[in-house]
Amino acid sequence: MPEDVIEKIKKNLLPYISFCDLVGCGDPLISESLFKILDYCSRLNVKTATTTNGLMLNETNAKRLVKSNLSVLHISIDAVKDRTYREIRVGSNFDRVIENIKCLNHYKKQYKKENPVLSLEFVAMKKNIEELPEFIHLAKSLDAQSVNVMYLAVSDEKLREESLYYYQESSNENFKKAKNLARALGIELTLPGLFNDNNGNGSKRKEQSKRFECHYPWTFTFICQNGDVIPCCQMKAMGNLMKKSFREIWNGKGYRELREGVNSSEPPETCSRCAHPSLQDVNNIKTHILI
Repeated sequence: MPEDVIEKIKKNLLPYISFCDLVGCGDPLISESLFKILDYCSRLNVKTATTTNGLMLNETNAKRLVKSNLSVLHISIDAVKDRTYREIRVGSNFDRVIENIKCLNHYKKQYKKENPVLSLEFVAMKKNIEELPEFIHLAKSLDAQSVNVMYLAVSDEKLREESLYYYQESSNENFKKAKNLARALGIELTLPGLFNDNNGNGSKRKEQSKRFECHYPWTFTFICQNGDVIPCCQMKAMGNLMKKSFREIWNGKGYRELREGVNSSEPPETCSRCAHPSLQDVNNIKTHILI
């Protein structure tokens, strides 16, 4: 992220926010911008999180993250078996990632720090769904506090058959097993809804719009590397920090129209395809297959 964009964020946003999630396209640990913004947030007592695939969580970066006062570190692993991991995360190294996590835990103990709290990420698909219960055991062994699970959102035709929309019984069964294990092991587990479950996010869209309201347009904003301000990662930019003030964008026409429509009976098309685990209508194939 260029310095001029960081300066805009420092002056117009950081003094007024409670939480900053440093994510984007690519691994944040490749960028010095990560540590600059973490430093600014630490000074202002702003809670922070970031997400990494763990490959660059080497000794140097592990030590820097512990010293940075990062609140939560999400690590995307998606598998327990090395073969499955290599098929999903081509070119990565399962053993190295596990050792890097242990390195992070070592420095947390050495510096007597509870943070960053460790959270493991699991994108559920046909290839790995049978490993989800064992993944809870892996989280426990690595001193992770939580596991976040989301359905694979297919954006490439080659991955269509990996969508659990086509394997709903297996998905529900392994979600339930994981939930019971997490409860027994004291792991905080976040799951999307079960298929054909009228008591959860699996409800029909018209019911969901009443019970699972989206608060993002009022509570969250995403600042892109070039300064674009967007409501969430699926929507178009509402403006750019290099051209308008954040206040102008936040109170502008685009945001006002989105707030009026997002939880209505006729939300924007992008919202009807939302794949966010807490909002997703899992029985709607459009939230699984995005092509």
